Amino acid sequence: MIPLDIARKILYYVRACINAQIKKEIPDRTLCVENIFQERHGIVLQFYRKDNKSIESAIPMPLYSLRETITRAVQELLCEKMWTISEEDLSDIEIAIHILSEPIPLRVRRAEEYIHLLHVGFDGISIRAGVKSSLVLPHTAEEQRWTIADLLSYACEQAGLEREEWRDKDIVKVCTFKTESFREKEGRVYKIE
Repeated sequence: MIPLDIARKILYYVRACINAQIKKEIPDRTLCVENIFQERHGIVLQFYRKDNKSIESAIPMPLYSLRETITRAVQELLCEKMWTISEEDLSDIEIAIHILSEPIPLRVRRAEEYIHLLHVGFDGISIRAGVKSSLVLPHTAEEQRWTIADLLSYACEQAGLEREEWRDKDIVKVCTFKTESFREKEGRVYKIE
């Protein structure tokens, strides 16, 4: 469990990365002294503007340290997705970060068993079929009032698959993960439940 004071430092580092990206500098890595920055985590990073426009970047697989994952996600948001932001705009942006646990592959005999293994609002899922993949955060299904079947169908659709393709367990691989999520709001950091 990530304490709120560490979450503040993580979000502070996200802001430092944004600022460094704007100035075309390297982020100050001395901000990353806590152990969690060295641990490997996937993340979903979201930026919200006051005009209610938002954009997100997902690096779901824990291939890098949290520090490196944050740096790469910010670069993706500001460079590859070409979301223009200036130093002056930075104070108008709120940030949310979802820190993902290691994904756990679900092994089933029949795809219908997923219905009993997954829990709405508690489990996030990632699916993969060849080069196609998608990720859905745990709170999404709960907010949308989906069943597990709805969640799996949505994940398939997001990956560019047929909605019911999750039922073919030999083609579609399903993993589950947990998240710890934090968001800035009006200058404060709080845990997203």
